[in-house]
Amino acid sequence: MCQLNSIGGSAAGSSPDRPEDPGSACGCLAGYLARYRYFGGPEVTARVDQGYEIGRPSELHLTSKDRGDEIEVRVGGRVIPVARGEPI
Repeated sequence: MCQLNSIGGSAAGSSPDRPEDPGSACGCLAGYLARYRYFGGPEVTARVDQGYEIGRPSELHLTSKDRGDEIEVRVGGRVIPVARGEPI
């Protein structure tokens, strides 16, 4: 399993009046890194620090495992909520 200590992330063009979407790309990144064996194996564990530039820091934890016909991806961590919603 690959252990990657930290990745810094920020959405292109984000600002306080145009906020980023913390975590939306992190799952895709974790899946990509696992599928293409970026760190030499099918499993990835990483921490992504983002949002500091706009005053909404978050630390996300990623894990992914390429199982051949599917990629298992998990994203979790602590964030500062900016919106809530309910399914309709």
